[in-house]
Amino acid sequence: MKKIPIPKSFAIFGDSIGRGVMYDPNNDSYETNRGFVSMLEKRWGIRAINCTRFGQTVSKGLKMLERKLESIRACDFVFLEFGGNDSDYDWKAIAADPDASYSPKTVLSEFVAIYKKLIATVREAGLTPIVLNLPPIEHNMYFDRVRHGCNGDNILKWLKGDKTEISRWHGSYSDEIKNICRESEVKMIDIRSAFEGRDLTQLVCPDGIHPNEKGHELIYEKILTEFC
Repeated sequence: MKKIPIPKSFAIFGDSIGRGVMYDPNNDSYETNRGFVSMLEKRWGIRAINCTRFGQTVSKGLKMLERKLESIRACDFVFLEFGGNDSDYDWKAIAADPDASYSPKTVLSEFVAIYKKLIATVREAGLTPIVLNLPPIEHNMYFDRVRHGCNGDNILKWLKGDKTEISRWHGSYSDEIKNICRESEVKMIDIRSAFEGRDLTQLVCPDGIHPNEKGHELIYEKILTEFC
């Protein structure tokens, strides 16, 4: 497959994964550390326009992209990295009433429609989008995180006793990203595959969802394989 020339500049829109956010259990807080974007900047000797935000969803990302278009017009390409927050649920509400009906922050059909709009907006600006799919969740660690301070038994009841449902649902958004890219004929870098067959407990933070430094190194190395 044809490789991408090393850029002179690039932008990235997405969530905390692109921000390099990692969870520190000692302080029960999130901090921005050395993530894959800063690794790419160092490798390529350039400064990225990093428009990622903690908690960002596709709808918020689209609004930010529209605001930032003028400032990124000189970029060689634009990374898009969304989905983790869109697939997430209000776990406190579920813990309080597991028998009610709930939807994720962005339902899957809406996620697909807005992601396609993101791609179209980048292209209409004369820029090249490159999409990243989702790194996997470690469901046991993530469950322990979301049950913190809540009724974990109720959350497990809502999951029908199966914690792996968390990672399967999260993975369905990654699957849709692949479908979106195929239909839109846009380049996708499969960072998820870099984690396959590996011990996720060694590659994600204790919250089960944010890659740690080793996880970010895998993402960085996977991205590099697509460039010449």
